[in-house]
Amino acid sequence: MKISSVALGLTLGILWGAAMCVIGAIHSIFPGYGAEFFRLMASIYPGIAGTGELSDIVVATLYGLLDGFFFGFLMAWLYNFALKKVVRR
Repeated sequence: MKISSVALGLTLGILWGAAMCVIGAIHSIFPGYGAEFFRLMASIYPGIAGTGELSDIVVATLYGLLDGFFFGFLMAWLYNFALKKVVRR
């Protein structure tokens, strides 16, 4: 059974983007929460300072949406490719 690449990409993009947004929002209210997570994200994604300001949250959310979509799409494509090679009909 094939997996829809776009559907998995959208699902993972929305989930990762929402996680970045929620953690960022909580971090802006309680600065100790998710501080290490934001420092890690700042080391991976350019444009994130790790301060928990609104601009950081917006940039992190956009990166999460794009990153999640890309890797979800790639995972589904690789799965479908491997499925074609393994299951010969």
